[in-house]
Amino acid sequence: YYEADDGEDNPKKSQWGEAIKMELGTVVVAAALITVLYITSAESSVPMRALEVNSMSATTGFQSYVDGTTLSTDVVTAASNVTVQHITLTMDVSLPVYVTGLTSFVGWFGFSIFCGIGLIALPLDLILAFFHRPKFISADVYAIQKLILQRRSTELLEIGRSIKQGMDRPGHGQSSWERKKQRRLDFVTLNKFKQSVYLLEGDVVDLKLCHEEYRNFNPLKPIFKLLMGCIASVISCMWFFHIALYMLPNTPLLPFLNTYFIWFDRWFPLFGTISVGVFSSYLLACAVKGCFKFGMRCFCIALHPMKLHGTYMNSLVFNLGLVLLCAIPAVQFCDQAFADYDRLTALRTLVGVQIHYLKGMRTIWDYNIFIYAIIIISFITAGILLAKPRDRASPVDDIRKRIERQVRDTAAANSV
Repeated sequence: YYEADDGEDNPKKSQWGEAIKMELGTVVVAAALITVLYITSAESSVPMRALEVNSMSATTGFQSYVDGTTLSTDVVTAASNVTVQHITLTMDVSLPVYVTGLTSFVGWFGFSIFCGIGLIALPLDLILAFFHRPKFISADVYAIQKLILQRRSTELLEIGRSIKQGMDRPGHGQSSWERKKQRRLDFVTLNKFKQSVYLLEGDVVDLKLCHEEYRNFNPLKPIFKLLMGCIASVISCMWFFHIALYMLPNTPLLPFLNTYFIWFDRWFPLFGTISVGVFSSYLLACAVKGCFKFGMRCFCIALHPMKLHGTYMNSLVFNLGLVLLCAIPAVQFCDQAFADYDRLTALRTLVGVQIHYLKGMRTIWDYNIFIYAIIIISFITAGILLAKPRDRASPVDDIRKRIERQVRDTAAANSV
């Protein structure tokens, strides 16, 4: 709603009308796309091994079994003569299964990027929150820092007015492509402005906690964040080890986390289930964190921060949509990661068989392209965050020069 409310005041347009048009357009396009894809490629080609056995008595080969005994030589010889054929079973999938697979395929693009970023950024930011916690400062230092923040806020107010005037300027004389290009430039400039405002608000809160509201500061919060950061670091490292040892090799080197979950199930199954839930939910938390971190460093997507008693409804809806989009890829990722643990389950049959071998998608999942993307993006993120661990506001001069350049380009286009 807040983004839709920005721009020119046009009494002929209503929020309801715009929302209904966008919703109907989305539904029509999605329904048409799903219908065409379902008709043309709603089948799974499942590889199987067929055993060809000569006709024999139903009781042949059966014998009493005592734990520790071995099979007889005749039985072993008969088993070695069985012919094994590798065949492919083609089966049609239902519409709900295909929609689930298609949603998973689309969600993997965002999940691989944001989860790869979040696996590094989430534990690092929690640990840095402890080291950069508010500390008491004297009154003179507080006054100097307050003046600096006031200067920053004044500059951002001026830039905000300039951005507003630039977005309200007419686009007469420009082609459709030029107007789209201008809107993209305005979008990037606005995101830089939002990032600077968000960091300024955080600095104001931290500065107050350093002097005025120091008595209200809870010293346990930074310690709790440090503890959670250490736990998150361990979980991220375990995920990286599990991917390297179990998921990427054609023949897993070690079951790793599967052994841990199976061991738990042997004496108290609830702990195994809780552990799977913790590792799975951690992936979604990393995806949300990765999206936010991506928006703080790259300005091609809008910034939607979430904080207690200060989250806008559009930010809440955006992050909820992100979680829903990444939920199915996270489930598929965990199904592949914990294949030994969840064998013979309905989830394995649905995700590991029907969806995994869907026509047109199987190759990407067979070669673990998205998983390699997670690893590569994580390494890139680690290098960037080690060089620049803290988020820095975009320089005000750069934003101002960008606005002035856009105004000159628009004026030149209109004059032509």
